This record gives sequence, structure tokens and C-alpha cells, in this order.
Amino acid sequence: CPFGAYMKSFQLRVSPNGNTTDNTAVNNIRFKCSNDREINGLGNTGGYWGDYSGECLDGICGLETRVRADGGVVVDNTALNDVRFTCCAPAVFHANKFNRH
Repeated sequence: CPFGAYMKSFQLRVSPNGNTTDNTAVNNIRFKCSNDREINGLGNTGGYWGDYSGECLDGICGLETRVRADGGVVVDNTALNDVRFTCCAPAVFHANKFNRH
């Protein structure tokens, strides 16, 4: 996102399971910035864009991924299967935290 803006939501491009002999699961990601600009990933065009996630009012801070373990040459290895982002906690500022005498 441009300076002063932050990522507030995301969208995944996913190939549904079973539509080919080589399933790919998550193929791309797109982020929406706090100024509503979109940033597109460099993934491929397979699959379909899902809905945007809910918005993180204070931005996205954490990332959790679900990756399929390598199953060898016989198993269809899909790699990245899902992501979960964590919203930042709102900043809290306390005035007069310390009393000075």
C-alpha cells in the first residue's frame, strides 16, 4: 500500500478441488488498502476469486497459513491451501499514566 495506507482486507483466487488432475488450491491473493487501492499478487490465473474478507479497521498484522505436506510423486501436492490474517489491535494511548509530583 502507498505510504500512510495499510492493508485492511484480502481476497484469494482458489482452484476448486477435483477440477483437474493437478489441483493447485490457492493461486493468487489480492489486498485492499485503507485508501481502497488494490494490490494484486503475482500468482497464476487458475481458479476463481472469492469474496473479500472482512475489514481490519487498524490493518492486518498477523498471518497463518495452511500448507499441504509433500506427499511424494504419487500424491497431488497442492502446497498453499488457505490463509488466515489477524487484525491489528487498536492502538491505545494513556495520558497521565505516571503522576509527577
